[in-house]
Amino acid sequence: MSSRVWWFTVVALVTALAAVLLLTRASASASVSGPAATQRGLLLASLRSERDRLSALVAAGCTSADLRAQGREYNAYRAIPPQSGTVPVNPTDGQPRSPEQLTAMLDAAVVLIISKHAHGSGFFVTPELIVTNSHVVESAGPDGVWVTSRTLGKVLPARVVATTPTSKVGSPDFALLRLSAPVAAMPLAIADDASRLAPVVAAGYPGLVMRTDPRLANLLQGQGGEAPETVLSPGEVSVTQPQDNGVKLVIHTADISPGNSGGPLVDRCARVVGVNTFVSKSSEFAGRVLYALSAADLSTFLRAHGARFAEASEHCSARALR
Repeated sequence: MSSRVWWFTVVALVTALAAVLLLTRASASASVSGPAATQRGLLLASLRSERDRLSALVAAGCTSADLRAQGREYNAYRAIPPQSGTVPVNPTDGQPRSPEQLTAMLDAAVVLIISKHAHGSGFFVTPELIVTNSHVVESAGPDGVWVTSRTLGKVLPARVVATTPTSKVGSPDFALLRLSAPVAAMPLAIADDASRLAPVVAAGYPGLVMRTDPRLANLLQGQGGEAPETVLSPGEVSVTQPQDNGVKLVIHTADISPGNSGGPLVDRCARVVGVNTFVSKSSEFAGRVLYALSAADLSTFLRAHGARFAEASEHCSARALR
């Protein structure tokens, strides 16, 4: 394909996407609320992202040779068997990260997950595999899960490839999502369970915070724009409680609320020590208890489904978030 033909091909694709955007907008105007409208809004945002990407290629004078080179690189990556090779990941050592480093790593690792009836959080364990809670995606259809973040810069569809048998409170509650292609994300390493009073950070998209962020509403309505920023809440591990069914619950003080489900609880070295899952409220004691499923339980789930991931065995030496 000549450069001239490639240029016209991209122009045609941009034109076609623009037409689809107009049709999608027209059909969405008939219903502005509910799961169907949410799905149309996310599709619209995804189409806008692709249109803008192709327009940028045209403006940059991208040639057919550039496209072929990108295709060879993509195919070479996809040829790697899921269980082989080394997972690109942030460091697994026990060295604490500065607040700036930790923020950057979590921004590149954590994603907002939107399904048919709910939104939650998740994080990359490889450049194309995302961990979340099963209860975040259990009501979604085959094509009903979307992920985004400010680092990704676009809305992407994801496929649910594995879940735990149940999402009952106190049981393993995990799901594994796969993107259609690897992305430039920061996969997180899985660490050993954290000890009591170990400093931790909960990362995700809590509903109490998201309800005042217009960027989420814009995405759901298909208006595009930036995704909400990842919300980071520091705290400490209070205790780890083994349950009769073998599950270990990590109780901590890093503030979470509905919407944090599936997001990581990390130590100061940016390694996952738990997956935030539920909150217990007591009217009798006027308090809340915040729970994460342990990193050990997550590792068991990932191994059972043949997912490769990075493990960290060194103790994180950080004692406080400064």
